Amino acid sequence: MTKREIETLKKGYQRKCMIARERRKANPEGEAYAEAESERIGYLHAAVELMEVGKRQGSSRHVVDEWEAEIGFVDEA
Repeated sequence: MTKREIETLKKGYQRKCMIARERRKANPEGEAYAEAESERIGYLHAAVELMEVGKRQGSSRHVVDEWEAEIGFVDEA
């Protein structure tokens, strides 16, 4: 993947995290939070898969962890 493509994935994933975080604050038991968290997890898996396509081995999860740390997202799932 190009750096631009990775940056696009990063921005999209961080957006999903921020939406989930705000909905969790508003109502952690609500349907809106569950839906946002489901979207975030789906996006997470897609991003990791895309980043790992060009790699011979290893995980890209550490990159996603860095993205989450940049915005202060804590996965409580």
